[in-house]
Amino acid sequence: METIITINKFDIDLKKRFNTFKTKTYREAELIDSMLHKLKKKEVVIYLLIVDNYMVGFVALSVNKLLSKDFELPSVEIEYLFVDNDFRGKVISNLNQKASEYLIYQTKIISKKLQDNVGVRSIVLYPDLQNEKLIDFYVKIGFHKEKIITYKKNKKELEYWLITKI
Repeated sequence: METIITINKFDIDLKKRFNTFKTKTYREAELIDSMLHKLKKKEVVIYLLIVDNYMVGFVALSVNKLLSKDFELPSVEIEYLFVDNDFRGKVISNLNQKASEYLIYQTKIISKKLQDNVGVRSIVLYPDLQNEKLIDFYVKIGFHKEKIITYKKNKKELEYWLITKI
């Protein structure tokens, strides 16, 4: 049986539970800690996937506006999507799909609800451009790569974002 648990406040037991995730690299562990820090500051909400009492993975989401010189795009931003190393690339029989695909599916459901309440129009993420395999995964499930000129602290920056409509 699968469950999605919404986590919108930090506590020390949560940090201990998240430390049990099996990561592949030190960077992943740092990113998990970073998401917990953002949760503590109320910058993200974490949706934790549990299957048969195992913590399989999570997606950390925020509501933001992607700002460009030409437009504002109210969006749900995928801050981080993580799947425990033991479950990566495997179809989970209870879900009939991979955990990452299920977490994206849940993100779309959550985003649809937010669209009705706060007017978000897209789901966006800022990809690791070195990870072509990951970018290919997102493109395969409906995201497209968009070159956007943003302005941060009055400095013009060219960024690549992956975007999909809700």
